Amino acid sequence: MANQDSPLNNWVLKPDNLWFRIGSTKNGAYRFDGKYLHYLKFSTSPQENTFYKNNPNSSLKPYGLYTIYKDHKGFMWFGTASLGVCRYDGKNLNWHYEEQLQTTPNGGDFGTRAIFEDKNGKFWINNTRFRYVIETYGNKPITFKKENGIGYLNKTNKMEFPFFLSVTEDNKGNLWMATYEDGVYKYNGKELIHYPIKDGETDVLLFTIYKDNKGALWLGTHNAGVYTFNGSSFERQF
Repeated sequence: MANQDSPLNNWVLKPDNLWFRIGSTKNGAYRFDGKYLHYLKFSTSPQENTFYKNNPNSSLKPYGLYTIYKDHKGFMWFGTASLGVCRYDGKNLNWHYEEQLQTTPNGGDFGTRAIFEDKNGKFWINNTRFRYVIETYGNKPITFKKENGIGYLNKTNKMEFPFFLSVTEDNKGNLWMATYEDGVYKYNGKELIHYPIKDGETDVLLFTIYKDNKGALWLGTHNAGVYTFNGSSFERQF
């Protein structure tokens, strides 16, 4: 049940709490403490004024929440529609924004849809062009050490960097990244391996990739049900 008596910004970090996105336009997240559901509003992003200046007539809600992620330290990360990443470390809310993380090669606003910390403590956000190591904690704004990520050569022998909606790590430490309309990419530490996902002749549109407790990989799709990885390819289950 919703807690009507809870302060609006009752931000608390407890390992057994559950976090939810309810609607993609809400300015904030919901935390469930086992009894009550608390609505938590984000702090003001430094990018807010720039967004409204550049988009005075936009109907887009820039604080709209796209994704929630818990890192290895137990800190919570929130990906927004147009203002980048907000991280909560139990004491402070800090923001990070980079245009190249938000904007696709064709100029579209991708939003922050995927955040992931790999086994080496490197963070991947939205695409494979860069990966990041956090350099500051505490009361200071987040600063990242930026490292080159990974790309692939397309049919015209040009380097491209896939934008992904979801990412997970398998039991061998390989990263698996689900794109919306270009299948899945596996990163084995050396190269990107592409897995097209088709339903007959139709390209399958993907939303999410998930590793279950047994290590199996699952794909949630927009138009073709659920797929799992059989060791060599993804096959439809239902």
